[in-house]
Amino acid sequence: MLAREALETLINSVIDRHGTSISTKPHALLADFGEEVYSQRVVTPVYSGYRIHPAHRKNVLRRTVEIGIQTITQLPSRYPVAGSPRTRLKSLAGAFVKAAGLAGETMGQEEVRKRVELYFEKQDESRRRLLHGFDELRWCAQTVDAISKLRVKRLRLDSPNPQVSLALYIANWLESATGNKRYAEFTTLLDGSFGAAKRPAPRWLDRLAIEMHDRKRRREEWMRRISTS
Repeated sequence: MLAREALETLINSVIDRHGTSISTKPHALLADFGEEVYSQRVVTPVYSGYRIHPAHRKNVLRRTVEIGIQTITQLPSRYPVAGSPRTRLKSLAGAFVKAAGLAGETMGQEEVRKRVELYFEKQDESRRRLLHGFDELRWCAQTVDAISKLRVKRLRLDSPNPQVSLALYIANWLESATGNKRYAEFTTLLDGSFGAAKRPAPRWLDRLAIEMHDRKRRREEWMRRISTS
């Protein structure tokens, strides 16, 4: 009941702010509403789509918010662990070393050299290109190995929790759509959605404002670093 009331409050706030100017692009998630959901075509230098027919505004907004909320509850609480870039670079360097060694061993055989000459005949430039490519393998191996040894400080822009990342994205959208921060209604919706999915409400649910502040701080730090580098 509380979640339904919160959803209606958000929908009405969007309509009060934007009236008949609410637009969308044709989307499969709206297909069951029929083509009549799309009204006047909108074309500007930065956007093209269709205004939503006033009779369908609430249904479209409700579908939009509900899908976003349901998606959050279905996401894992952590992103999959990615392989270490340093390890992958080391592996790549090793592959170059191995390829360079094989190239040197192979090209050391007289019959191989004769086959190369027969293949290229008078195409001296192409033959030199092939042989130079084998030399480049060694250079690539040394360069990639050096790159793998660089000490890099990672700057995290978003939360390591994909649920939080999407929740903050939707919270920003709701603020833009309604003109105000809507943490209370949004939290009520999320709490109801996790309950309907028979999953415990996550601890971050009551600290969305803090998560948003941390996200903003991380991005400001990132902007400072790239602007002074």
